Amino acid sequence: DRRYTVEEIADHRYRSWFGDKFDLAWFKKNSLLTWPRKAEEIYWDPHVKARIPVYYEHFLAMRDGVEAVKAETGLFADLDSSDYQPIPDWKPCPSYTESREEYDLYAVYFRVPFHSFTLTGNDAWVDEVSTIDPYTNGININSATARRKDVKEGDWIELQSAANGETVRGRAHLTEAIHPEVVAVSGHGGHWAKALPLASMPGKGVAFDRLLPIDFDHVDTPSFNLDLCAKVKVSKVAGP
Repeated sequence: DRRYTVEEIADHRYRSWFGDKFDLAWFKKNSLLTWPRKAEEIYWDPHVKARIPVYYEHFLAMRDGVEAVKAETGLFADLDSSDYQPIPDWKPCPSYTESREEYDLYAVYFRVPFHSFTLTGNDAWVDEVSTIDPYTNGININSATARRKDVKEGDWIELQSAANGETVRGRAHLTEAIHPEVVAVSGHGGHWAKALPLASMPGKGVAFDRLLPIDFDHVDTPSFNLDLCAKVKVSKVAGP
């Protein structure tokens, strides 16, 4: 019968998890609640006695449901439901069918253990670690590929997507730890909101999603995750 404040919601949540003693006031005073944990609580995977399904028959029912919604509403006519299948197989995404010679590299993204997706880019300590690690904020490119394109360590380069023509820029990091046909970026960066003064600075990574259009051709329809790669061409540029 009323609107709850954020603090009231947090207080209810903490007390529902840990008991009335550990309310929001307790956490404001003590910060952390710790307790001794058994090895099987921390490393629980080997202790779970469960079978792993190989044949996902429930995907067939999901496909029927999707088709029923499409028929009833007339929406999502271009959504291909063939991926709702019990056993997965490989289908080429649009990047694998791109044949224009200038788009000769595949852009992929990876994750680093000290970032939580795109949520931690403005954390000053994590930003410091990211600056120290040469792979995190730059665009990683194979050394031989970089030499072929006259790109040196620390040069500003631009990636242009074959899928939508969008571009992102970052500093090149030359490495032997990547395939010659691939450039890779950490999935944490590329912020532009000025309310994130650290994360939005030039050279703090690039937004991989910018290289992909948001449409049914570039997502995995059962999960709606975006494609994991984009065909790009690389150009050396003057700056951010």
